[in-house]
Amino acid sequence: MLRTRLYPCLRGLFPNAAGDGSSLRVQSAYLFKYTAETGAATDVHVDSGLLSFTIALNEPEAYDGGGTWFESVDKLVEMPQGHVTFRPGHVRHQGRPLTRGTRYMIGGFIMREDVVEHGRRSIERGVAALGGAVAEANFAAASGESTGVPPEQLAIDALEHAVQVCPRVASAQLNLGTARQRIDDAAGAEVCFQAASTLSPRDPAAFFGRGQCLRELGRRQEAEPLFQEASSLDELDADAAYMAALSASERGDFGSELRWLERALKADPKHAKSLVNRAVLYGEAGDLDNELACNRKAVEANPQSALAANALASCLGMRGMVDESLAVFARVLDGAGWGDAEELARAQKLHGVVTRMKAKQGASSG
Repeated sequence: MLRTRLYPCLRGLFPNAAGDGSSLRVQSAYLFKYTAETGAATDVHVDSGLLSFTIALNEPEAYDGGGTWFESVDKLVEMPQGHVTFRPGHVRHQGRPLTRGTRYMIGGFIMREDVVEHGRRSIERGVAALGGAVAEANFAAASGESTGVPPEQLAIDALEHAVQVCPRVASAQLNLGTARQRIDDAAGAEVCFQAASTLSPRDPAAFFGRGQCLRELGRRQEAEPLFQEASSLDELDADAAYMAALSASERGDFGSELRWLERALKADPKHAKSLVNRAVLYGEAGDLDNELACNRKAVEANPQSALAANALASCLGMRGMVDESLAVFARVLDGAGWGDAEELARAQKLHGVVTRMKAKQGASSG
């Protein structure tokens, strides 16, 4: 099917990229299974290959939602079974969330055997090394050991080369910014994200990344509009809306905080930090029932979020429900904060506070 159907189509649609089609090769291909639980929206992104294709394997009646949104034409493309979309790899797009059923797709990424794209290959190597950095960090956290391999530096070397040979490719700057964030070089990362947003002014990730760096550099006032812009560019980006809400809260604008939190929860109803902060606003307004309900929802949606669990346990303790409060704190302590050292320390401290509350309750009742 590749040589008789797909490659001829690519050659006809994109002759400058595909040439005569004889040197096209599948770099990688995947069978994707999406469900309502796993089929969340992707970030707006570009593909690693020169050309890409997507094949729909089942009928649209089997699921709700889904489809691919293309930024350049602002259009959502949905396909019947057996239909294919073709695109150049650099076309920015986003997979929309599935809300019911199961969807099966094949995604393929095409390169040319007779053309070496040095910039693209360097970006691929850099992104692969970033993945190695995440794996290294996870291994170290789980085992208390390090392999001694510095994948972040490998990523930076490859991505700096990509920027050198492809100075106008936004994804090179974007990934280099991410790599610099990993080594706590906020100033260097901020420069990269700013360059990426200049090259690709509709890329929410560039604005969000720059906002993160500016906050780390103590320039919070400059960061806030960047989070707002990222959320405006991608209405499904709950993290960007949450950071806009946090920025509004820090300057005392609680009305704006509420609006941004509602936007974040519309994008992701299970967003733990947004649920916790929404609960705080309920509590400050005196709506204690909704405060408790919102904290319960945060834990239900994110059972291993120490932030959500601590917020719920604190709320329960403040309402005198000390046994349930202690049980929730115990989950955090038993799970060692699920990897969050700051929240683990908070749980240890508050567990002691609520334990003393329980002792006082017992003494007064006795």
